Amino acid sequence: MTSTIGRLENLLKAEYRVFRNAYTGEQQVRTLEYGLPKELQDHISMIHPTTRIGSPKAFKSRIKYVAPASKPGLQKSPAADASTIDPTCDFSITPACLRDLYSLGNPPLEAIAKLEDAGQSFDVELIIAGTNNQTNATKAAEADMDIQYAVGISSNVPVTYYSTGDRPPIVGNVTDDNEPFIESLQYFLNSSESDLPQTISISYGEAEQSIPQS
Repeated sequence: MTSTIGRLENLLKAEYRVFRNAYTGEQQVRTLEYGLPKELQDHISMIHPTTRIGSPKAFKSRIKYVAPASKPGLQKSPAADASTIDPTCDFSITPACLRDLYSLGNPPLEAIAKLEDAGQSFDVELIIAGTNNQTNATKAAEADMDIQYAVGISSNVPVTYYSTGDRPPIVGNVTDDNEPFIESLQYFLNSSESDLPQTISISYGEAEQSIPQS
C-alpha cells in the first residue's frame, strides 16, 4: 500500500519526522509513536515503517576462506528439488521440512525429550544439580521442542541433552529465570577434548539488564 505522510499521520495519530544516523548519514522517515482504533488492536501486531529505526542494508560477508571437507567419502548434499517439497513448508516449518529443504534425507524419526517416547535414543548429561524429570510435562515444553528438532534432522548422529541446574544472580526486581550459562561453559572447559561436543545448540536467552557485570 502506498500513501502520503499526511494521510498516515491522520490514520495512525502519528507525527513522522526524518531521522538521521550521526555515523552513516543515512536518513529514514519514522515516528516515535502511533495509535490504532480499539477495534483493530487485537488484529494488528505491528505497522511498519513506524517506530523501528534500523539499518536494512545488507552486510558484507566476512568469510574469507572455506576449508574443503577433509574426511574421505564426505560429499556435498544435492540441491533440493522444489517439486518434491511439501507446499505447507511455505507456511510452517517442521523437522520433515528442514530435512527436505536441506537434502538431509528423510528417516522415520520422531523424538521428544521424554526418553520413553523417543523414536531415536539420545544421551543425557546432568551438570551440577541438573535434572531431566520424565514426568513433569509443564517444564518440558522448550526442551521437548529442542530435542525434537535436533534429533529430527540429525540422522544417525549422536545427540546429547545437557541439563544444568542452579540459578545465577540477577539484577533488578525480575523473575529469576536466568540460565546458568557460566556453569555450563566451565563444565565444557574442564572436559577433555575427546568428550567435547562438536556442535552446541542453545535456544535460551536472557534480558541483558538482568545480568550482573561480574
